[in-house]
This record gives sequence, C-alpha cells and structure tokens, in this order.
Amino acid sequence: MNVRNSNKAIIIKNQKLLTVVKQDKDSEYYILPGGGHEFGETIHEGLKRECREETGLEIDIDELLYIRDYISSNHEFAYENENLHQVELMFSCQISDDKNIGKGTVPDDGQIGLKWLDINMLNEYRLYPVILRTLIPSIGKVKQSIYLGDVN
Repeated sequence: MNVRNSNKAIIIKNQKLLTVVKQDKDSEYYILPGGGHEFGETIHEGLKRECREETGLEIDIDELLYIRDYISSNHEFAYENENLHQVELMFSCQISDDKNIGKGTVPDDGQIGLKWLDINMLNEYRLYPVILRTLIPSIGKVKQSIYLGDVN
C-alpha cells in the first residue's frame, strides 16, 4: 500500500463553502475541491490544476489550515478502496477568476456538480471529512490544531 498526497481547497465566499457534490447509494454528499498532485508539480500547482479541472475556477492559495490522514479501512467509504492511505493538505483559498465556474474540464470521479454550503449550517449536510462541519465555522475565531489525525 502506498501513501498518496491530496491537496484540498477551502473556498469561503459570503459565508458559504464551495464543495464538490457527489452521489452514493444513500444521497448526495459533499467534499472539498482538490485532489492528488502529479509528479513534478508543487503542492500549489497541483491544487490550482485540480480546482480548475473540478470547478473551472482560478484560485490563489493562502495558508495551510489542516492536515488529515485518511486511512480508508478506518472509515465508512472503505468499500470504495480499502487500501488507501491519503494525506490531505487543506488550504484556505480565494477565487481569482470565476468566469468559468461550473465548467471544469476533468470532474472528480462521481462528481455531479458544485454547491455552496452555508458555513453556519454545515451540520445539516453530508460534508466529508465530518470534522470540517465544526472546524470551518470557527476559522479565525479560535486557535485550531493544524494536524487532525486519522479523522472522518
């Protein structure tokens, strides 16, 4: 089993979080835009490419907010890939150009759209990782740990 890096964008505009919408057997669920970076790319280059591919957006990357281990066998989506260990780096990002929003060229596997979620109502959505439902509304208000561990 290999460890894979994945870079994620936390894009908040007007108190709403931009998410990628996916569908499983139960219902829609939401994840942050982003994904793995390719050989020869920096983390920032990979995140910008992934956001462009999934959302159509051009972004500016700010600070690293969270680092999360995701060991699939410990979580509910293990049936998709039980041998995945992913280290996710989640960055605060700003939109620099939104003229192509929703016109991503390479959607994420299973992606059915994009949705802005009200950050004060995140507990009402199937947002993954789940810990973001409580962390995101507190960004900038309370000191938070960067390393989250193997959490869902």
